[in-house]
Amino acid sequence: MSFQQNYLDLKSKMKKSNLVKESEVAFVKPPKPSYADEWASRGLTLIENKFGYVFMKKQTYPFSYLHGTYTFEESKESIKQWMRKKVDHPLSPSKPKLMFFDTETTGLKGAGTYIFLSGQLEILSDRVELHQYVMANHDNEAAFLYETGLWKNDHTVVSYNGKSFDWPQLQTRWVFHRSVLPPLPDIRQLDLLHSSRRIWKNALERFPLTEMEKQVIGFVRKDDIPGHLAPMIYLDAIKSGYVDTLMKVLKHNEWDLLSLISLYGFSTDLLLREKSLQDGTITATNIGKWFYDLQDYVTSKEHFEEIGKDHSKEEAAIANYYLGLQFKKEKQYVEAISYFRQSINYLETKQRLDAWKQLAILLEHKFFHYNEVNELCEKAIQYIEETTNIKQSMKTKLRLEWVKRKARVNRKQK
Repeated sequence: MSFQQNYLDLKSKMKKSNLVKESEVAFVKPPKPSYADEWASRGLTLIENKFGYVFMKKQTYPFSYLHGTYTFEESKESIKQWMRKKVDHPLSPSKPKLMFFDTETTGLKGAGTYIFLSGQLEILSDRVELHQYVMANHDNEAAFLYETGLWKNDHTVVSYNGKSFDWPQLQTRWVFHRSVLPPLPDIRQLDLLHSSRRIWKNALERFPLTEMEKQVIGFVRKDDIPGHLAPMIYLDAIKSGYVDTLMKVLKHNEWDLLSLISLYGFSTDLLLREKSLQDGTITATNIGKWFYDLQDYVTSKEHFEEIGKDHSKEEAAIANYYLGLQFKKEKQYVEAISYFRQSINYLETKQRLDAWKQLAILLEHKFFHYNEVNELCEKAIQYIEETTNIKQSMKTKLRLEWVKRKARVNRKQK
């Protein structure tokens, strides 16, 4: 037998040996925590499953429950609109069942960071129901992850920064128990942090959930535990067995989840034009731009035209600019020119120069109004030279483009 054949034979035997060893290593179920009775006396239910122990707190809320300025009945009816209207949007759920999801962890990242609390809120037919799962200790992590039921692919998950933090952290922890746990599915996620930044850009300066609560849904927390203290509180609780302060972390997590329902309902109403806007045109324009970026030009046009009806040319400048772009796409050039003209004097530098450019293109190539194009070129060149909002290198490039356009138009006039 050759050396190569000997090597392959030995490698095959080693693989078989490793498989036998892995199958012989049985999962060892951790013991019941010594503080189980103490925690149970404070309202946490001890659950035993095949992987160990986990604590759970269950709460229910009637649809009449008011969180901020929104009842859960209002939120439920708002959310139903996605299914009725069948709108394709980053905030539209892929499944009618929603799970509002938020976690608390022992750190921000790294293999040594654990999820110790998973809050999961659902809208049922007759109530809203919250389950909060608390990891009994590190040895019971598999039991904790399994009991959450997140391995069942029957929900659309709604979170706040969960797409970037909570779910990736969950996936990391799941990997450590992949030999015993069911696989974690690829679930559609709706991240309200991302949507809030799109909807309230330039209307709000900051986007932590607590700020959205104050500014958007009208909810103010009282005696809240700062999130950065949660890891120390949990580690102290499993070390000492005392759970009173940990219950305040559960309240913090509960508020996070209740706010997600109200914020999702409110955001839905704005996007689907079921609620009037109270903060001028900024939010309405952002929503129109979002649909425009999604290439849903029909819906974006509806939003922009509504802004134009209710507000001055200055307030509706960005909406009119986008309407100009849309009418140009539709080859309705007269309307496009009208909207560009209405918007130009009120736009910021980048959009103002583009509106001039779009207007010049239409006037030169579709209507042959060379004199007016010539005047536009002079205005644009003067604006570029006088503005302080453009870097010098870019000024040179932009000025050259307009000088070339002016020279071309002059040649056409001869």
